[in-house]
Amino acid sequence: MENNADFQMNTPSSSGSAVASNVARDRADFPLTDMQRLLVVSASDGMEYALLPHLYFEVERPGLDIDRFASAIARVLERHRRNIVVVTQDLRLRQVDEVTPPPVSVWDLRGHSELGTMLGLMRIRHRMSNQSLPMDRWPWLDFQVTRYGVDQARLHVNFSNLFFDQVSGLRLIAEIERDYASPGAEHAGADEISIEAISTALTQR
Repeated sequence: MENNADFQMNTPSSSGSAVASNVARDRADFPLTDMQRLLVVSASDGMEYALLPHLYFEVERPGLDIDRFASAIARVLERHRRNIVVVTQDLRLRQVDEVTPPPVSVWDLRGHSELGTMLGLMRIRHRMSNQSLPMDRWPWLDFQVTRYGVDQARLHVNFSNLFFDQVSGLRLIAEIERDYASPGAEHAGADEISIEAISTALTQR
């Protein structure tokens, strides 16, 4: 966390936090794909041109209820907990025993000038877009929100490309958005959500 007087950093509570404790593995560790192995090796310390396999994007979310959004994240991750894996020391994939939803951190730029807000948003974008995420431990997802102006909010998302490609990552976000819009309703699994549905989930809120 940056210690910068220009920002006020808070971590909201998440009443919807769900922890999958002591989930028994129903399968053994399994090997990396060739592409995953390449990404892991390329990101290793000592590589001259280390690659950081992650994807960052941001979405305007005016009026976002952060606690409600954090609860939606928790519910969706709980549904997919058996698909959440990490890389072991011997370069294999292992299911995570305890899936704790990542916290949603909040940057508060309300009350800043237009220039100050723009610079603050650029600083957050620069930091997160250059932020590497762990491969050997959970979480490898990062959600942050910037409040600014009058009831404006920008959602910042960073996730590891080792476990998600762009399409599957956006499908997960779309599923979170659907759960946020209709908590408790039955939703299609991430694999059943179309690309068209992703656009709808991100634009019609």
